[in-house]
Amino acid sequence: MESLARTANRGSVSTGYDIDYSLKLEDDNTENLYRNLNASTSTTKFTVSMWFKRTELGDSMLLYMRGVAGNEAVFLRTSTETNDALQVDIGASSTNSRSYTNQLLRDTAAWYHVVLAVDTTQSTATDRFKLYLNGELITSFASRNNPAEDFAMEVSSAKHRHGAYNDTDGHGGYCGYIADCHYIDGLQVAQTEFGEFDEDSGIWKPKAYAGSYGTGGYYLDFADASDLGANAKGDDVNFTLNNIAAIDQATDTPT
Repeated sequence: MESLARTANRGSVSTGYDIDYSLKLEDDNTENLYRNLNASTSTTKFTVSMWFKRTELGDSMLLYMRGVAGNEAVFLRTSTETNDALQVDIGASSTNSRSYTNQLLRDTAAWYHVVLAVDTTQSTATDRFKLYLNGELITSFASRNNPAEDFAMEVSSAKHRHGAYNDTDGHGGYCGYIADCHYIDGLQVAQTEFGEFDEDSGIWKPKAYAGSYGTGGYYLDFADASDLGANAKGDDVNFTLNNIAAIDQATDTPT
């Protein structure tokens, strides 16, 4: 199965909103970035939005993590267990809620947009996390397990991570590009706040996010090659870079 969007985004869509830069990560070089979650306030509501383009297939590659591995963490990754499906984990150990999409992500020429919008206070189980790919809500899962109502995620000692589960051994390392990464603290935000379908081509394309980031939100635009972990919005807490240098800034983007 290919992308849910009508046509894959290969960075050729004319748009009024331009993403100028991306960050290229290599698993072989243990390249990843992370920062503390200490400014975040919500244990039940958040949204992650990001664009990504894979350069390698076949490995479980972490796109985003919030939490502490082994505790009440949240994982968003591609998974080898289901042949390049998207995997969402909310929680850990006996409280883990793990889901796999039927959707497979095997197009290494395409930019994908993913939104993971979480609100565990919702009474309807399927509303507690919403996963959007290329502008469409995913409803087809090989396996879906929803978190319990009011499930609380780690805050006190947790971190945000892109590219690997930890910065030392690069476990679950990602190979490819990431761009326009948003974290919204305390809100479950719809995908239409970050993108829209092109009227002519039907391709899902990015648009500027104009909403609140909450207390502990962030935005990574990778525009400053001298500080690729700079937080352009939100709480101004920047990311620590692991084996990432200015040369890892790229101009291959969804626009």
